[in-house]
Amino acid sequence: MVVGCATAALIGGCGTGSMGHSGNKADPRQAIALAVKESAKITSLTMVETVTMRGLGNLGAGGGLFPGGSTGSGAAGNDVLTARVNAKMRLKPTLLAAMSINMQLAGRPISIKEILTARAIYVNVPGGGLPTQAGKPWAKISLASLPNGLNLRKLFEKMQNGSPLTAMGSPKALAKFLASAKHLRVIGDQTVGGVATTEYAGILNRNALMAAVPAAQKKVIRSSGITSIPFRWWIDRQHHMRKMTMRLAMGKASMSLIANITSINAPVRIVPPPASQVSTIPTP
Repeated sequence: MVVGCATAALIGGCGTGSMGHSGNKADPRQAIALAVKESAKITSLTMVETVTMRGLGNLGAGGGLFPGGSTGSGAAGNDVLTARVNAKMRLKPTLLAAMSINMQLAGRPISIKEILTARAIYVNVPGGGLPTQAGKPWAKISLASLPNGLNLRKLFEKMQNGSPLTAMGSPKALAKFLASAKHLRVIGDQTVGGVATTEYAGILNRNALMAAVPAAQKKVIRSSGITSIPFRWWIDRQHHMRKMTMRLAMGKASMSLIANITSINAPVRIVPPPASQVSTIPTP
C-alpha cells in the first residue's frame, strides 16, 4: 500500500584501487565499507530516482519486486512503465520523508505524493484510487494502526531490507546487499552532479541475493527468473554514495534503475498537509 515508501526510499572481487580524499588507495570492498560507515552519520538527503520496466506483459500478476506493490499485467497494450521519484528525507533525529512519484503506465500518467511523519503516512493520488472525501485530496493512515507495534522507522527499515532496489535509505540494508556482490572493480573517476567521484561496478548473483533477502522475498526471486543484477555506484571523496544504477532481467522482462543523491546533510523542510485537506482512512 505504501508504494512511495518502498519506491522512494529508494535510498543504496577486488580491482585496482582509487584515490580517496586521504590519498590512500582503496579497493572496491574498502570503498563500500567506508561508504556504508559514513552513511550511518547522514542526517538528511535528497534524491532523484528513475525506474524503467519493459516487457511487463511477460510478468505474472503479483511479481512483487517492489515491496507493497505489484509488477502485474496491468499494463496490457503497453509493456513499458517509467517512474521518476523525487524524494527528500530527514533521517535524524527522527525520520521524516516526502516524495513525489510520476509514472507512465499503459500510456496513462499517474502521480502520487507521499509524506511520512512519526504519526502518520499521507498519500495523495489525483484522479481517485483512495477513499478520500470530496475536497480532501490527501488520505491519512495512522501509524498507530500498524500491526505489532511498528513505528515509522521500523516500517521504513522493513521495506528497505526487502530488496536491493529499495536499500538506498538504510545503511544496514545497503551494506548487506553490497557485501554479497561479486566481481567488484574500479571503473574510474567521474564527476556526478558537480561532485568528484570514483565509479565502481559489481554483480549480485542469484545465490547471493537469495541469501541476503528475507524469507518472504525468496519465493519472489525464485519465480522472477532473475539470475544476476549488474550494478554500478559512485562514491565521492567524503565516502558518500552519490549515484547507483542497477539492471535486472526477468525472463523476457527487464528493469533499470538510476538513483542520484542530489544533496547530503542539507536542511530539508517537510510539512504534512493541512487538516482541511485530509481524509482519515480507517484500518482494521
